[in-house]
Amino acid sequence: MPETKLSTIAGGSGINNFIQITSTGTFTVPPGIYTLRILLQGGGGNGGSSSASGLGGGSGAAGNTLIGEMPVNPNDVITLTIGASAGETKLEIGGRVLAVAYAGGSSTGSNSAGAQPPDGPNSLLNSIFVRGNLGAGTTANGLAPTVGGVAIPMAVSQGGLDDGADDGGGGGSSSYFGVGGNGGDGNDAGTAQNGFASPNFGAGGGGGGKGNSIATGGAGGAGVVQLWY
Repeated sequence: MPETKLSTIAGGSGINNFIQITSTGTFTVPPGIYTLRILLQGGGGNGGSSSASGLGGGSGAAGNTLIGEMPVNPNDVITLTIGASAGETKLEIGGRVLAVAYAGGSSTGSNSAGAQPPDGPNSLLNSIFVRGNLGAGTTANGLAPTVGGVAIPMAVSQGGLDDGADDGGGGGSSSYFGVGGNGGDGNDAGTAQNGFASPNFGAGGGGGGKGNSIATGGAGGAGVVQLWY
């Protein structure tokens, strides 16, 4: 699980509490706490719809993940903005943005891969930056995220299956938390599958397959913040 991975990375003594935050709000630093271990996950991009030309929809890119630690003072009020699908996740104190995990780009339609997110500003100490990969085009499988340009070995989502002249949708790119949504299958003889939503935080949504009617893409996974102290 991601909690175990981050706990191992963070290491050290004095970490007794874990909080997972899935909606925008604030966190007040408890008494006696001067360092927080933090994970920020940007939202995954949405999958695209298929087109009348026989092409399936492209998929969404995965959002960035930022893992590290931050010095704080007791009673500091941290504002946490949790990205929805295709939305960035950020952390700020007193109106000053301290860290951002950018969202993956959404597909704009048939055979259009969602754009890879840019590098985020990083003020966390001892940090690890996991970059979300770009989305997949028609029928292609999703991609894994990268660290330092090297893909993390992990399972990826599946592109939808072709059916004659009609394509399946692309599979959403995987995030640090797991695979994106699968692409929908094409269907020459009838209604194609819609793309599947991401089952994991920050991963991309799958593209819609092509059939006798246009199929829609699935939603990207929302962002999340995890805190250890």
